[in-house]
Amino acid sequence: MDWWTLVDIPIEMWRIGNIRGLARELRSATTMFSDSFLGDLPNYENYNGENHKTVIFMQGFFANAIYYRRFIEFFYEHNVRVVCPLRLSRNIISYREAHELLSSTIKSVEDETGEPPILIGHSKGGTDIIGVLGEHPEIKKAYPIAPPLRGSSLNSLNVVINFMHHNPGIPVDHDILTDESIIKKITTFCSYSDRIVPPREAMVHGAENKIVIDGDHGIWNSHTGLPYHARHEILERITNNSRKAA
Repeated sequence: MDWWTLVDIPIEMWRIGNIRGLARELRSATTMFSDSFLGDLPNYENYNGENHKTVIFMQGFFANAIYYRRFIEFFYEHNVRVVCPLRLSRNIISYREAHELLSSTIKSVEDETGEPPILIGHSKGGTDIIGVLGEHPEIKKAYPIAPPLRGSSLNSLNVVINFMHHNPGIPVDHDILTDESIIKKITTFCSYSDRIVPPREAMVHGAENKIVIDGDHGIWNSHTGLPYHARHEILERITNNSRKAA
C-alpha cells in the first residue's frame, strides 16, 4: 500500500459521509432492506417464456441479491431471466473468486441456453463483470452500474479486499480497458449525484457511456438506488439488441 492510497481512504470517507449524500443513500438502502423481508426471489424452474434473455447479475460490495428485489423482479416481469451467482451470500469475495464464479456461471448458462448471457453488475459487481470480459469474448453486452474502476473509490475498496483476502487478485486487467473490441460491449451507468463512485471514476473511456442525468428521481437518485433508475434503459437496450439480432 502506497501513501496515495492512504490519502484516498479519508477522501472516500468524506464523500460518503457528506450529509446530503448520506441521507439519500440511507433512504434507498432502508427501502431495499425492508423489501428483503418479502420472501424469496422469483423461481424460474417452471418459466416457459419465449425468446427470453438470461442476465447474470453481480451485486455491490457487502450486499446480497435479495436487497435488489425490485431490480430483479422488474426483469422477471419483462421475460428476462436473472441469475445471481452469489444468491444470498454477500459480495465480499475477492476479485479472483468473483472472476472464477462468474466464469463458471457464464459456462453453465451457455450450456443450458446455447447462447451467452448478458452481464449486469452494481458497484463492485460492475467491476467484477468487466474483469471477466477478456476471458469471455462471446459476451456481447455488459452493463456495469457505478463500477469503481479508478481513483479513491477503487483504491479504498482495494484496501478492504486486500485486508480480507490473502490472494485477492486484481479488479480489472488494464489491457481490457484499452481493447476496443471489449470496451464497445460496455455501457456504463453512473450519476453525478453518486458521491461514492462519481462518474469520473466509473467511466470506461471509449465505451458507450451512459450518464444518468440528475434530477428528481426520488430515493433512487443515489449510489445504492442507481440500479433501480437504470433498469428501464438496460431493459430497453436488451430488447432492442434482441430485435436487431432477430
